[in-house]
Amino acid sequence: MILEELEHFKESGMPHSRPNSMNKHGVILHELGLDSVVNLIKTNIELLAEDLFPELVGDSGLDSNKSFTVEYDATEDHFDKDLATHFDNAEVTLNISLTDDHEEGELYFIKDDKVLPVKHRKGHGILHSGRDLRRCHRPSFQSWETKRTLNLVTFLTVRVSPVLRSVYRSVNGKPLKETSDP
Repeated sequence: MILEELEHFKESGMPHSRPNSMNKHGVILHELGLDSVVNLIKTNIELLAEDLFPELVGDSGLDSNKSFTVEYDATEDHFDKDLATHFDNAEVTLNISLTDDHEEGELYFIKDDKVLPVKHRKGHGILHSGRDLRRCHRPSFQSWETKRTLNLVTFLTVRVSPVLRSVYRSVNGKPLKETSDP
């Protein structure tokens, strides 16, 4: 369903926002009206994220999210080929490969002095701390049949950090009041 909707949107030529400041090609799922998909992803990932990253999620849970696609293409000059070393603007990130007609393409997590490669395959998601330092790398593109990859990325965030909530509770003795986005 997602691939078909993305293709229809692309063919429409409708304007849209860039997914983030680092990627030139991709779309924000909310702009396509795919909020139900985004909510389904969040609902299914939140409990796992709480178990794996309790220090990042805290008691309040993940209360904000952004899902978008990023596209890399070896044949088009104006497309991204890889992604520089970076952190995400999220407590927890889910990255799902939507394409499988390529041999290479890895995420490299950088921990201390070690570089840990993780192969990315269609339909498989990599759930990690958004604070993990990493680089996305598409080494040679030579073995790819279509020379193109498409990933679905979801940033899961906490608008008010667990640490700030804890400080507020200790000072005021009551929970921090939530406010909705304008």
